[in-house]
Amino acid sequence: SSQTQNLIALTWSAPIGNRDKYRVEVDSEGVTNFTALLTVEEQVTVRNLTPGGFYTFQVIALVADCSIEGDPVNISAFTRPGAVRNAEVSESRAESVNISWSRPVGNSSWFRVEVQEVQVPSPGPCYKNSTIVSDLSVVMSGLTPGSKYNFTIVAFIPNTTLEGDPVWVVGYTVPDPVTNVNTLTTSDSITVLWGKPANGSYFSYEVTLDGCMECGVNTSWLNTTFQNLKSGKNYTITIFTHVEDYSLPSNDNYFPKLLRDRGIKAINLHNVSLTWEVPEKLQGVPVQYCVNYSTSFWGYGGVKVVSNNSATVESLTSGTKYIFSVQTLVSDLPLSEATVGSVYTVPKIKKMGLIMQCTSNKILECEKVQKAASVHAQAREMIQRRFGDGVFWKLNWQKN
Repeated sequence: SSQTQNLIALTWSAPIGNRDKYRVEVDSEGVTNFTALLTVEEQVTVRNLTPGGFYTFQVIALVADCSIEGDPVNISAFTRPGAVRNAEVSESRAESVNISWSRPVGNSSWFRVEVQEVQVPSPGPCYKNSTIVSDLSVVMSGLTPGSKYNFTIVAFIPNTTLEGDPVWVVGYTVPDPVTNVNTLTTSDSITVLWGKPANGSYFSYEVTLDGCMECGVNTSWLNTTFQNLKSGKNYTITIFTHVEDYSLPSNDNYFPKLLRDRGIKAINLHNVSLTWEVPEKLQGVPVQYCVNYSTSFWGYGGVKVVSNNSATVESLTSGTKYIFSVQTLVSDLPLSEATVGSVYTVPKIKKMGLIMQCTSNKILECEKVQKAASVHAQAREMIQRRFGDGVFWKLNWQKN
């Protein structure tokens, strides 16, 4: 016999002696409304059968008027099962995929599920495996994270070569997250760098920035840069590894550096008042400022932390040059780059007179303008070596 899903073709050999025709009947449980077939040939095709059904046929040789018949001969056969329906990936995990389906039209009780890895981007030895189940779902395990697989589901008849048409389903295991996420920051930008996931094949990466809907990036590179960010704001970066439809996030938080201040101003006798502009991108961001001050002449300094864009440093020495640096501080992260400036406290003026006498064995030598300028320069150089620019001083030349 030969079979398809809805018919079975039967053949047999003629009996010894004479015969005129054959009658073919079905003798199978559950089969009704089957009309016996008459044929004069040693073959017949039985149609309109159920896919995956088991049938037993009786072939009986007859004389011309059908009054005498030979002994019946039984022939048993299955029709081919149909193709499964509604096959789909019902759940994906890192190392397994759950496949489910509906029974084909007709009868079927056994299914073979085959899996083959699709190599991306370069071909190589592919993972292959198969399993046999009687249920309408199966979990294919032992797979590689982040990989693409072709799944084939076939209904079959045990102990025969009969099987239904294969149905293919494409599935993906959930990829591993990216590795070694790092960030490089400037005052208003973030560069994110990462390594490939440990396993699998990956088409692209999706990088999103929390709080910035328009900042999403899709890339096949292992880095990307976000620009024009708001300084001092806490951004959360999420990196998705993509194998077409499936992804898994890997998170990394960062703070960008803050913009530098725009100036230091306002001076009093023993106090210095500093003010600086708050950069536009820092508006509304909780931040503290760290103000450092020091004097190289007196050899001391200090630090002050404030929450707004001004600070007053008190109890300083008058007439002294102080170096100030302003840095922004967010949470417990390192300080930003410093903005440095200097200013003198208002001096308390004290006058000191120096009398310098010139003598020379040359007539009128001390009256020369060049000589007076030379003495003046030497005096200035002497004071400069002693005080430098660490304190306020001024040398006025007065000729008697």
